[in-house]
Amino acid sequence: MPGASMAAAMGRKKAKKAAKMAELQAIKDGKKATNASAKAASMGPGGRMPHSVSFGPPGTADSSRPGTTSSAQSDEGKALLARMKSRKTAMKFLKEFALFTIWVISFTITLLITRDDTQNFQFGNLFKKYLIEDQGWDSSLNTVEDFWAFIQSSTLKVLSDDIYTVLGDDFGAAAQNEGFLYGNKRIGQLRIRQVRVPSDQCSSVYLERILSPDTADLAQIRCYPSFSRGDTLEREFSKEDPDFAPDLEQQPWFKFWTRQELLEMAFFSATFATYPGSGYVVDIENAFVRNDGEIQLNTIPWGQSDYLNVTFSELKNSRWIDLKTRAVFFDFTFFNPNLNVFLVARIVVEFLPSGIAEIFRTFRIVDPFRFGTATTTDLILFVLNGVVAMITFYYLIEEFRAMWTLKWKYFKQFWHWVALVNEALLFALLGLTAIDEMQARSLFVDGRELNQGDLQSLGFMLDQEKNLSGIVVIIMWVRFYKYCTISRKLSTLTRTLAKSAASLFLFMILFVIAAFGFALGGTLIFGADTYNFYNINISMFTLLRASFGDFDYTDWSSNRVVGPALLVIWCMFSNAILLNIIVAVVCEAFTNVMMENEDLDEKGVKSVLDIFLESGLFGRKMAARLQRKRNQIGDIETALSNIDKDGDGTTDINELEAWIKSTGADKLLGITAIELMAKYDTDGSGQLDQEEMEEIKEFILKEKEALTPAQNTEELDIDQDMGRRGYSEMALMGGAWPSQGTEERILTIEGTVLDIKNKVNMILAKLDTMALAAPPDSPQRPQTTGALPAVRVAYRGDVHKIIASKTVVAED
Repeated sequence: MPGASMAAAMGRKKAKKAAKMAELQAIKDGKKATNASAKAASMGPGGRMPHSVSFGPPGTADSSRPGTTSSAQSDEGKALLARMKSRKTAMKFLKEFALFTIWVISFTITLLITRDDTQNFQFGNLFKKYLIEDQGWDSSLNTVEDFWAFIQSSTLKVLSDDIYTVLGDDFGAAAQNEGFLYGNKRIGQLRIRQVRVPSDQCSSVYLERILSPDTADLAQIRCYPSFSRGDTLEREFSKEDPDFAPDLEQQPWFKFWTRQELLEMAFFSATFATYPGSGYVVDIENAFVRNDGEIQLNTIPWGQSDYLNVTFSELKNSRWIDLKTRAVFFDFTFFNPNLNVFLVARIVVEFLPSGIAEIFRTFRIVDPFRFGTATTTDLILFVLNGVVAMITFYYLIEEFRAMWTLKWKYFKQFWHWVALVNEALLFALLGLTAIDEMQARSLFVDGRELNQGDLQSLGFMLDQEKNLSGIVVIIMWVRFYKYCTISRKLSTLTRTLAKSAASLFLFMILFVIAAFGFALGGTLIFGADTYNFYNINISMFTLLRASFGDFDYTDWSSNRVVGPALLVIWCMFSNAILLNIIVAVVCEAFTNVMMENEDLDEKGVKSVLDIFLESGLFGRKMAARLQRKRNQIGDIETALSNIDKDGDGTTDINELEAWIKSTGADKLLGITAIELMAKYDTDGSGQLDQEEMEEIKEFILKEKEALTPAQNTEELDIDQDMGRRGYSEMALMGGAWPSQGTEERILTIEGTVLDIKNKVNMILAKLDTMALAAPPDSPQRPQTTGALPAVRVAYRGDVHKIIASKTVVAED
């Protein structure tokens, strides 16, 4: 019955809680008993404490030393408390790890659901090849003539109908299938926008030294600088020719529009400059080749609804492109109804003051309709985004609480910085996603006409959202290294990096100093001859590639005298010296980590994974298996007492073999009768006497003890054990550790201190015995001087040298 089952479950829960409370009470009782035993052991006759003992100079006090039984009880209680604390820490760690895993997996699934990178790549690759790569415009567009050829070819390709439309088997009815290109619907017009700079006075070098001072109209000669965001844009299309006066009604592309009027982005960065969203615009709705071979352009002047038909020759011959032109934008957008994604394309042709034209292109694949409630996938996506948002808010609150608690100490740990940056970026991503979703919903409403400014702005924002998502997901997955402390073997990498971080940082500084010097020199020597050294930024990447053996010798040999020598010097310095030193530093840190693992294993310090395995289902199976093995060794030990069948007081090889065969000791202990005889028959008689048999019994006893869990009072997980040195120092990339020699000296000092402590306890025990057992007139008997309540007791050796002393203080 349901009620009975519920009552039984409640009963089991209460019984489990009562057992746990009883266990805690037993620990407390053990502590009290230990303290009572310690106090009783230190009492003198009549229950009075005659004196307190201190080791060292007069005036210092030493703690009492409990007896053997109470010490064992204390160790057992400490071990039990340590195990309970370790399990609690392990469970807390695992819960945090589980929550973090849910967070990361949920976010990753949302990215995978909303993006099909394979199809997106092919969608964008179609237009890259169709417009640019197949024609070779990447390398062949260099002059103004090349620019006009590119504009003519690309305009016809973007605005022409494909073969499916011509045959009438495109999407839907013929009235709805205009503007398709290979099954992709064009959205909005094709926009061509120009950005210009005003003319400026030429330098005195040109005017006074190149030109003759007697040149007529010298003051009217103008030059045209590079584009800079700080420059004032030319808001009225002008030329040096005073007769130039365009008709803005028939030639609207000579009219200036601000970026607010065009609904464009504020700025856009190309290869050589960052350009504003304002300029001189031509919006083209359609283009086709007339019977006379002329290209007809159906343009729509900005701010108007009527078409203006012009020819391509009229646009080209209107002198729209001149020396003041610094960039021309070629913008278009397509929508694929099969994939429900947009291609937002922008091709920028930059006209440099040197006279050359360079092409820069961006093809953004974006999905503004990725959120909805129409399908099961949409609902799953909605739930996963909610989970990510809630956990992100939770983590942000936890980080602020940690900052409030730790104050400035919070910023000393590496993973705190990583977590704070990760959660702040994810919070910003959630806000950016909400903004993009609202912008998309406001654009795609019934009856609203779409223009390239809106589409380019939306495409840019969605692309930044994608970029931010990529950065966030990288940081998220890197943070899994933080949880490698669940096992010492898993944390080997992060601890190695933590130990070598300081040295690596110093070597990186040395590398950057040398690389900057070589980059500056390479730019001066090779910059005019090869692209890979044409500025300092590109030179730095070229040198970094050369450090790993990836270089083009032709770049370096452009200066056949200096180039090869610089290449050899740089490779020797960066590859043969610096990189090998870095490898040596990492190897030393790895060696230290492996030694540390061995030391922790010897101390019995357990990792979170060890505690989890021993506490859960695996732990019970392991404990049962070890118990069976201990029982088997106990049977072997019992059978060993009766091994002497003939009663002659010795054991021969036949009796050993019979014992091993009957007990299975060879499989359990991994040793045969012949090996036992060879190892323990020290006199070579072929018989094992009583003393040799005792050694075998000790060997079996050690094997049995090895299977018995020790009462380890340091049974803590790896983070907790090393908490005194800092969380980030133990398992994470938080700081440098001592060198191997320093760690070995520390371990030696620890061992020496433990030996001294044991010897001191023995000496103090002897002093207690001597102080109470010596006759009254003995020099070893405590003597009181004057009215002082404290006396010194000295323990002298054979030559009357003081080995140790103690202070005896009367209780009253």
